Amino acid sequence: MGLDSQGKGAENKKRYSEIFRSLDALEISIGNAAVDLFVDDMEDNSTGDPNTQPEQLQADESSCERDRNSEAEDPANMTAEEADEMLIKCDGGVEAALEYAKMWCKYVKELLSWVDKRLNYEIEFAKNILKIAETGRNAVNQQSCMPLQALYTMVMEHDIKTGNLAIDTAGILQMKEYYKPLWAKRNEIEKWRKEFKDQWQKEQKRMNDSLSSMRKSRQHYLQRCEDLEKAKVLSARAEEECQGTAGSGNKQLEKRRRYREEVQLKAQESEVIYKACICDVNAHQQELKKARERIVSHVRKLVYQGDEVMTRVTLRMFMLRQVQAERIPEGYQILTEFCKPYKVGEKYLEFIQKLRKKELPVEEYAFKEFVPSGSR
Repeated sequence: MGLDSQGKGAENKKRYSEIFRSLDALEISIGNAAVDLFVDDMEDNSTGDPNTQPEQLQADESSCERDRNSEAEDPANMTAEEADEMLIKCDGGVEAALEYAKMWCKYVKELLSWVDKRLNYEIEFAKNILKIAETGRNAVNQQSCMPLQALYTMVMEHDIKTGNLAIDTAGILQMKEYYKPLWAKRNEIEKWRKEFKDQWQKEQKRMNDSLSSMRKSRQHYLQRCEDLEKAKVLSARAEEECQGTAGSGNKQLEKRRRYREEVQLKAQESEVIYKACICDVNAHQQELKKARERIVSHVRKLVYQGDEVMTRVTLRMFMLRQVQAERIPEGYQILTEFCKPYKVGEKYLEFIQKLRKKELPVEEYAFKEFVPSGSR
């Protein structure tokens, strides 16, 4: 049984070896260059003065800074290699790594669900803003000589522009810059996590099967050794009893000797099987160790890749949001400056000036006395 188990799972081992080789070929990058690039873009596009920000916003930023500092604290200053070594030597280390990958995928799924709902709501809201702005603009343009008419036309056009920008930004985040790349990375990690979990369970099963075979072969070996010891005792006793006798005594002695030889041969065979099972267990133990090292290492690399993608798309989202948000106050600043010069009654006077000038006839009215009808 132990010898036969050496050939089991050869195809699966070859398949997983190819998987590990393909993963070993991956170049894992933490993405510092990409992160710096997006940070630079955000700094280049930032035109506001941080000293003029509201007090509440500054307090929120201070809170975020404290959170980042607390997250960055690492008393052990653990490196990635040290973390791998800890999990490799720890009982349940592979399970812990796979469990974290599972939690990471669930966390990203929840984030993406929130982002998707928020973007869909923003798109719907922007469409409604566009609809009422276009309707209002058409209605307002039909009037003439109304106060701040051009200004409110500009306001509605500003709403149309910001609405279109919101729809475009949401579409970019959904299809290119946030949702799609992060969802693809999450699915990739989930796929490999399931692959590694399946491979690890199969390796454990092969190890447990080989251990079971070794224990059974050891019990069989011990039983055969005991049978051999008993056969030796019986053979020695038969030799003592048959000394000085002939005939049936010699036959009995020969029978005991043949039985001892048979038992000895079986004991030798069980010893060979037992030793083969020990070699099989040791071989499976080495395979299990290699699988443990590879799974822990590759799960960590996949998580690092996921963190890199999440950081990149998050920074990109903030940059697009900043560009989108900056245009709103800029637009209202322009509208404010446009409104200030307006003089009260200006449009009324313009309306009066545009009237058709038809002078009223001047009539004079005089008193006329009553004249009786007979006197006329």
